[in-house]
Amino acid sequence: MVEFMARVLGINKLLDYTASGVGAIAGPILANWKASREGKAKLTAARADAEARLIEAQSEGTSLVIIAEAQAKARQTMDATIEAEHGVVEITRGDITQSIEFQGRKRMANASSIVDGAAEELGDKEVPNHEPDPDWTARFFDYAQDISSEDMQRIWAKILAGEVESPGRTSLRTLDTLRNMTKRDTEMFSDPCPFIMGDGFVFYDDSVKNFGPFGLSNLLHLVDCNLLNSKRSLQAIWQWGEGNYIVLDYQNGALRVTSNSRPSGTLRIPAFRLTTSGRELGGLNPRSPNMDYLRAFSQFLKSIDCRLDYLDGVVQLGDGTISYARSIPIEPKPDQGDGGTP
Repeated sequence: MVEFMARVLGINKLLDYTASGVGAIAGPILANWKASREGKAKLTAARADAEARLIEAQSEGTSLVIIAEAQAKARQTMDATIEAEHGVVEITRGDITQSIEFQGRKRMANASSIVDGAAEELGDKEVPNHEPDPDWTARFFDYAQDISSEDMQRIWAKILAGEVESPGRTSLRTLDTLRNMTKRDTEMFSDPCPFIMGDGFVFYDDSVKNFGPFGLSNLLHLVDCNLLNSKRSLQAIWQWGEGNYIVLDYQNGALRVTSNSRPSGTLRIPAFRLTTSGRELGGLNPRSPNMDYLRAFSQFLKSIDCRLDYLDGVVQLGDGTISYARSIPIEPKPDQGDGGTP
């Protein structure tokens, strides 16, 4: 007997997640987003684009505005103290209270920006009606409230939306990893993301060493960030299927590796393996296929009597199989260029 889980609007389930993490203030946070969204819709209908952009600009970077205001006020206070007759500076109870209030305002502004971003990601989607994991929401919002960079907030918003849509998508270990990453770290990690195949591996041999993401310093940095395993070796990746082929997930499509002979055992390729955190974060932003990279992979497969096809328009079926719109043969090409799309 197949059980079907009821589905609800993603925004309503996001409210449950937010309330589990920051309490009843989740209501006002999402009320502000909803009001802003409805207001922008009305303005767009009225073709008041300039005013709509103003509302959007005002809703972004709240935490950075709070920080800038605090910096300006701190400078004014310091200058006033220097100009005073008495040089003794006392930190009063009021100063401490202001500091606590500042931290609270900044953290809540960060949480609000991330929740708003998750709401935009979810839009009008329906999601399974499940109970949020209280340990996950506690950890997520404890970390997220300290994320002030708008670029990093967008990543945390995608993670929150992804968890609402598919519980268990992002582990607590990955939250710990992301917490310690800077904007520069995420930018460096985004470079190899277009090359992730299958269950989190990146094909790597002499033919791809000239690709930018595979410089030694970059790879070592990703190891330090706990995104890439420290060892590269020939690894058994998949068992051959009945049709002498293996299908690997790849970006928004899939790759089909077909043996020209009757293979036995497993397909082995030289590859870097991503960590669990690397796999989970690498899936946040699917990219267009890099055809030069795929041609290098095809060149390697040719050396072991295999051929490569890119499957476009892939749909996962209920029985675990896939359907696809078209199959694109990837011809071997030993020399590399700038990359592209099929």
